[in-house]
Amino acid sequence: MVDHPIVQRLQSARLVTVIGRCSSATTTMALDLLLAQGVRAFEICGAVPEASQIVHTLKAKDRSLVVGAGSIVTAEQANIVMAAGVDYLASPCWIDEVAEQAAKAECPYLVGAMTIGEALHHHQAGAALVRLSMAGPVSGLALCKALQRDFPSIALMPCGEIIPSDIEAYLQAGAACIGLEGNLIPEAALAAGDIEAAIVQVREVVRLLPFFDKQ
Repeated sequence: MVDHPIVQRLQSARLVTVIGRCSSATTTMALDLLLAQGVRAFEICGAVPEASQIVHTLKAKDRSLVVGAGSIVTAEQANIVMAAGVDYLASPCWIDEVAEQAAKAECPYLVGAMTIGEALHHHQAGAALVRLSMAGPVSGLALCKALQRDFPSIALMPCGEIIPSDIEAYLQAGAACIGLEGNLIPEAALAAGDIEAAIVQVREVVRLLPFFDKQ
């Protein structure tokens, strides 16, 4: 496994909660719930309103949290979130201008891939970690196993709408960590102001993750 410092931190966290296109208020409430349940790594999509401010707030709360910025597709986006203090940049595919800005700032670059060839390219081009995009219960797990068998030095983060009960299988297959989208964010409950329902939803997902202390 790659010994890059960001990979080591993500391995320790094991789970990265990916925050997509939620409203700023919903995102803030969701983050508070997740922090209370022991989640230690977050990825804030660049499309989230006030994404840079959310990153800054999270890092101010606890410098030990891993906070990345996802869906970064331009140099301008990269510079804004790096100024806010992100621990890494992530893109859905290799983007030269983002890679260049990340390299200049010595900020780890995580890049999405859907094939073995893409994963090998990103690794050889300098990606700190390869995200296995749209990882499903069968195809995603098979890809993870194949890459770990043939290219064990490539650090992997399967991500997408992964079923929480499948997370342990991905970790056993050699994934450094898992990027969980959607399942951990009780967006509808929070938007409706039903905090109790939101807490129940978060706890139900966390309950399926054996590496978290149960609250």
